[in-house]
Amino acid sequence: ALLPFLRGFNFRISILFGIAASALRAGYVLYVDQPHELYLYAVISGLQVIFFWIPYEILYFNGHNTKIHGRQSAAYFAIFSGAGIVMPVLSGFIADHFGFRILFGLASGLMLIPFLFAFQIPKDYIRITLSDSLRHLKGVMSLFVFDGLFWSIAPGLIALSLLNFTKTAVQFGVVNSFVALG
Repeated sequence: ALLPFLRGFNFRISILFGIAASALRAGYVLYVDQPHELYLYAVISGLQVIFFWIPYEILYFNGHNTKIHGRQSAAYFAIFSGAGIVMPVLSGFIADHFGFRILFGLASGLMLIPFLFAFQIPKDYIRITLSDSLRHLKGVMSLFVFDGLFWSIAPGLIALSLLNFTKTAVQFGVVNSFVALG
């Protein structure tokens, strides 16, 4: 609901706010046990998407030459994929041995690292409206629907089915890591 009202982004401030929302989300999930708290959690998650990912994508794709952009994409997805293989096992171990409170508290605290790195982001301000953004999406909208909707269905179903076949968080993490590796 915020997107139509935004008229631009200050990259650094937006991304810092998005990282702070991510830390808040990781810490707040420990206290969610009522439906209204779950809706607030969804709002916080949405803030992270708007204030981190949208400016990040604008900054990332704006003015990169192809050679540098390709290397950065490769490095980003290599790190992202590597973490997707290692972190489920590590998270399962932490959850089984120390509890979920420690796991989510640690996840919230670790957001300090990208928060500090984000101060290296330029203070540039870009004026872009929702209608400007939507015009740029012509021709790639089907990719967003495929990537955003259908790509996320399979991991969600796998995660739900794994809950039925595993007894501990470590087992869940190991199977999830194998799925990510595949």
